[in-house]
Amino acid sequence: MKKIGIIGGTGYTGGELARLLCRHPDVEIASMTSRKDAGRRVSDVHSYLYGYADLEFTEKVSDDVDLVFVATPHGVAMNEVPALLSSGIKCIDLSGDYRMHDVPTYEKWYGHTHTDVENLQDAVYGLPELFRDNIRGADLVANPGCYATATILACAPLIKSGLVGPDIFVDAKSGTSGAGMNPSARTHHPTCGESILPYGVGTHRHTPEIEMAVQMYSGTKPDVLFVPNLLPIVRGILSTCYFTLKDGVKPEDVESV
Repeated sequence: MKKIGIIGGTGYTGGELARLLCRHPDVEIASMTSRKDAGRRVSDVHSYLYGYADLEFTEKVSDDVDLVFVATPHGVAMNEVPALLSSGIKCIDLSGDYRMHDVPTYEKWYGHTHTDVENLQDAVYGLPELFRDNIRGADLVANPGCYATATILACAPLIKSGLVGPDIFVDAKSGTSGAGMNPSARTHHPTCGESILPYGVGTHRHTPEIEMAVQMYSGTKPDVLFVPNLLPIVRGILSTCYFTLKDGVKPEDVESV
């Protein structure tokens, strides 16, 4: 039985992670942290965990865990992970801090300096459908982004097959929970209800992540035009990807891939 710690357990990501881990037969949640809710029971914040996660939030993660999930906003994990790795604790980061291996690319798209460059370059991109062998035995795994996961799984096999060109147009749609628990004008129901809102066109951080992962898997760097859209639904993603077929490629060739 592996002991698991979760840093940042009060948000949607931390709560959903805890729900999944509570049902896993080989792990035990030993510690969940929250600065603002330290001392409160986990089930008081996430009522659906009542009877499953029988523990209280603490300010710091326990030091007797085998693995820590970091479920915090971008920019936090890079300050937590180095000490955890030095203590022999494996880490899975659910934020974007360790997804991009190239430092200038990370700093361009995320808008701040990365303070843990050494581990950034060693982190394993954690999409098991494509990189399972790399994940086995890794000390630090970067969990893929939401849009990136849906898009990479749709695009990578076709790019690798050589049946399509490298240009990809992605029309992706997501529910409002992907924006996190903190309310905003954009996700407020009177704003987004009965509507669809394109956002981050040409500037969304998942664009370089998609290009990086597809190139890692296929050996070909794609040119991605990524257009995310916000839907007035709670959760879920639909990623529709458009390619240009190479000469002579038939529909059944694509279906076989």
